[in-house]
Amino acid sequence: MKTHFWDERGQGTAELLFVLLVLVLLLFGMVEIARGVSIRHALDVSTEKAARVLSINPADYDYATSLIRTEVNGSILGGGYGDRVVIQLRDAVSGAEISPADLATLGFGYRFVVEATVPWQPNIPFLSNPARTLSAMHFGIVESFP
Repeated sequence: MKTHFWDERGQGTAELLFVLLVLVLLLFGMVEIARGVSIRHALDVSTEKAARVLSINPADYDYATSLIRTEVNGSILGGGYGDRVVIQLRDAVSGAEISPADLATLGFGYRFVVEATVPWQPNIPFLSNPARTLSAMHFGIVESFP
């Protein structure tokens, strides 16, 4: 006859809790990474559209910015970040920041960059997650004559 000095009842429950803890962390991590990818994709697509809009009509900066913000807000997993988007126009050669009014007055063939950034922090339970900045940059060339 075999005798045990310890009780094995509840061992399976304890092991299951350890495994579930790890799986829950993995699940939340995957959801947060998917959310970040979704926001980054929306930012990239909308920045490309905005660069195209500004190439055709450089004076339409307000529409281009609303296009970026609407696209980021409409993202499947990352909605609500549209108000946090920072949009900048830069000279493609020197990298100097230019204003929307300057872009509207520049002539045919001028090369510019539309850059959009948004702060994002993953929210994974029990882990400290530093804030990150997601960004997208697209080039454009003014295609309209003044």
